[in-house]
Amino acid sequence: MANVPTNLLVNWFEQRGQLHDLRAKPHLSDSDESRLWLLLNELVAVADDIVASVAPNGLGSAPR
Repeated sequence: MANVPTNLLVNWFEQRGQLHDLRAKPHLSDSDESRLWLLLNELVAVADDIVASVAPNGLGSAPR
């Protein structure tokens, strides 16, 4: 993981923490549920960027 830019890891852990907090709620409002799906999509995008940063020749990048 030495090749992964620090900002990607920071983004991952911040957003994962927000997602964890939302999932811990016993009941989600409509806006909470929308935020949950937004965070999931953002985490997938960050994960794609992390993989792309360590995959040779950009083979890890996925279309968005």
